[in-house]
Amino acid sequence: MKALPGRNRQQPDPRGAEAQRKGLIQKIHIAKNQLGITEDAYRDMLSQNYQVESSLQLNIKQLEDFRRHMEELGWRPRRGKRRPKKSQVQTLREEILSLAANLERGERRLPGLCEKICGVERLEWCHDVKKLKSLLAAARKLLRMEMGR
Repeated sequence: MKALPGRNRQQPDPRGAEAQRKGLIQKIHIAKNQLGITEDAYRDMLSQNYQVESSLQLNIKQLEDFRRHMEELGWRPRRGKRRPKKSQVQTLREEILSLAANLERGERRLPGLCEKICGVERLEWCHDVKKLKSLLAAARKLLRMEMGR
């Protein structure tokens, strides 16, 4: 909600409504796929219940109603652990590999460091940004120690 200047009333934020619509449409499509509903059956449901051909033609109230209908059919929304953007993980991995290349026997030492700090045997298997940052800090510290010799 967005406050109107000089008044105590609030009006709906149009960007928030659009984000809500997109989220509901995504949930409906996830439900459709997880329930194994064919595209033809899905289109028939939209046509019979709402007289539209696409979920994009539904308003928010209709989308919420359709989502509830999917739950009645047996779909249960799952809350998954969100992973950070792949680019951030990939950037950290590349930086770690670059530092390992500059370390003495870095390629051979990296799996041990990875297992000790990240809890996995291979760098590719770590998706945790916090652990990757710790590994990067450790690799930097090792490089500083080697350069100081």
